[in-house]
Amino acid sequence: MVFSNKSDKNIILYVIAVTGVIGFIAGIDFDNHILRMITKPLPVLVLLFLLKPDTLFKKLIFTGFILSLIGDILLETGENLFVYGLSAFLTAHIFYISAFLRRKQSRAIIPAIFLVIFGGWYYGFLFPGLGEMRLPVLIYILVILTMVWSSFTQYKYNGYSKYATTGALFFMFSDSLIAYTKFHSPIPFSRYIIILTYWIAQYLIYLSTEKSD
Repeated sequence: MVFSNKSDKNIILYVIAVTGVIGFIAGIDFDNHILRMITKPLPVLVLLFLLKPDTLFKKLIFTGFILSLIGDILLETGENLFVYGLSAFLTAHIFYISAFLRRKQSRAIIPAIFLVIFGGWYYGFLFPGLGEMRLPVLIYILVILTMVWSSFTQYKYNGYSKYATTGALFFMFSDSLIAYTKFHSPIPFSRYIIILTYWIAQYLIYLSTEKSD
């Protein structure tokens, strides 16, 4: 396929991403595992095509997207791969942390205090239902809270860095809802909310790569 300009290519990629979103939601509605496996990776795959890793910041985010893509596939494959999917996302967050700290402008002490309070409370809330997952979940919570904190340290870096902070918060919300439904109790329509907030998070993190160094 020949594109007349970059804009045409981006339009095609966004159409593919939206197709993935609609297809995955349909896969949930019709309980079609094959459809979900095919469509779930598409939005993040599109971000990989959109993001040109020509700076260290972008390379770190790009690697985070690759690991997230692997996590998407592992989590959707089956419950027996949950820990592996969790590990892929945990590693993705480490790359996001590394990227955000390159733009560090402040210590973000106040956000850190709130995140520690929230993380401690939420882990305590989930603790009775965690069983053998207590240590993996604790490690994951610590890493994602660090990721969110690191996004606050770079909030004022430039006009685009605020997207990283908003994306990180969406990521935390999505993962918190996954933990609630898996280790506490199901919530109606939670799968829709989880995946949509996750995709929003990744897209916002992608937007933060504009004018990066």
